Parts: sequence; C-alpha cells; structure tokens
Amino acid sequence: MKKLWMMLLMCGWLVAKPLLVVVIHPACAHCQAWEHAWDGSQSELKAMVDMRLVNVTKFDDVTWVSEHFPDALSAGTPHFLVAKSATDLVKMGQFVGFSSWSRFEKQLLAILDKDQQASDSN
Repeated sequence: MKKLWMMLLMCGWLVAKPLLVVVIHPACAHCQAWEHAWDGSQSELKAMVDMRLVNVTKFDDVTWVSEHFPDALSAGTPHFLVAKSATDLVKMGQFVGFSSWSRFEKQLLAILDKDQQASDSN
C-alpha cells in the first residue's frame, strides 16, 4: 500500500503544467496593467500554469519566441500563448490584449478547458 501511495504521489509531480508565454513591451500600458494584476492576484489559476515572460526589447527573449512561436511577434502586446508544457511547446491557444483580470482568466481558462476536454476524449 505504501508503494501505491508513493507511485501516485510521484505521478502527480511528473505531470507537466501548461506553459503560459506572455509577450510584453515595457512601455505598453496594458502590459504593465497585466503585470500588476498578475503580481497582485491570489488566483488559483497562477498555480495551474508555468509562466514565461518574453520582453520584446530583449534579444534573447525575441530569439526564443521567434524560434518557437514565430507569429507571436506579429500581434500586439500583451500577447498570451499557451503551450502544452515548457518541454512540449505545442501551442494550445492564444489571445491578445488585457482589459481586466476577470476577462484574462476567462480567456485562459477557455484554452485550458478546451485542451482538457480534448485530452479526456482521447
């Protein structure tokens, strides 16, 4: 029985979280509003994803996002992309813009729920 619990516990640790890629520009007011909302939020949503912030003024960030999500730099900022995980960079969905935390949560949850439903049907 102890081995079963250890296996279940280990499997929980091995499950990768989706990766939220956030493309921002430091002079963008909507990006600043999103960063402030993210930092101040106690939402459980933050624990559901890993997050990678991509600053379009940093060469390394631009290179990384260009290699993995080439269309991400052609949209406005903030640009939110959701990938399966940090090691499986298959894009699950994306959206652009930030007007409020509640709208951000709805848009992100819609992508996460759609992927979960697709996983459940397989």
